[in-house]
Amino acid sequence: MKYCLLSLLIFFTSCQYDPYADNLATIEPNVKDVVGTYVFEQQTIANTLKDGQIKLAIIILDRDSSFTAIKVPNFDGSNNYQGVISAKGKWQISTNGGVANGSGGTDSVWGLDLTTLPDNLQHPEFLGHKPPYKLIFTYGDPDEGAVMIFRKK
Repeated sequence: MKYCLLSLLIFFTSCQYDPYADNLATIEPNVKDVVGTYVFEQQTIANTLKDGQIKLAIIILDRDSSFTAIKVPNFDGSNNYQGVISAKGKWQISTNGGVANGSGGTDSVWGLDLTTLPDNLQHPEFLGHKPPYKLIFTYGDPDEGAVMIFRKK
């Protein structure tokens, strides 16, 4: 009996739900709707990091498919803060995985490919079902809700 309860407890605590899944973009956004400046809004990765330390982070998506990232927080594979990154490169809209659609299937999730950034910053997803979209970077298991979000200015 004791082992049965322990097994159930492990099962229910390990089967969480991505708190952002319902708001991920599953319809491809138009380029004109994503071009612009995105500013840091929040992060749920490092509870010792004050948002004020990284509030100046900006990602600019230009019409010519170039981007500029300025002082974007960088977290390693263990979600440890590694300082900020500034870089320039190219961007494109792409599918970045999928999300269950409630009908037994999976819908594509739309996001960006950002060249020249570290792997953990190259593939943000769009948050929202219509413009203005936000950019969400997810770290680790999506069910943990460890994210960094940028809103369109």
